Amino acid sequence: MRIFWKIITQGWSEFFLPIQAFIFWYWTKNLSFAVNFVLVWIICDTIASTIKLLYFTDRPQKMEYNNFITKTIASSFPSIHAARSCSVFLFSTLLGIIPTILYFIYFVAVSYSRVFLQKHFWRDIFWWIILASVVFIIYLHFFWDNDLVFWILKNILTFVQ
Repeated sequence: MRIFWKIITQGWSEFFLPIQAFIFWYWTKNLSFAVNFVLVWIICDTIASTIKLLYFTDRPQKMEYNNFITKTIASSFPSIHAARSCSVFLFSTLLGIIPTILYFIYFVAVSYSRVFLQKHFWRDIFWWIILASVVFIIYLHFFWDNDLVFWILKNILTFVQ
């Protein structure tokens, strides 16, 4: 049973980002939707990582650490896996009832797996759901379909070339 929950929880690693972005683009036939999803994912990850750097809490099953990087990994609060799965779920609510139900089930499974595997406390999951929801709502309000997002991307792509 433990292996099942490990597989569920690993589905929201950084390797999942391009796959999920492609699924959203394919489903909506809208590149803007996929780009906005990636930006919210990055914002959530950045906030969660910053919190982990500034506020250390032990995991339920404590992890050893001996330097700055391993200390960040050993920190329980907040759950970046919950942040990622919550972001995907929130974006799915814009696609209709079927994707919303499917992603909600997966979001609950990921959240439960983090507690079951003793990587996080329920409070780590709960507070990140609140934070990810606030990030999503603020992003929708200020940046969704905003020309600023594409202007930034265009300039980054121009600079890279």
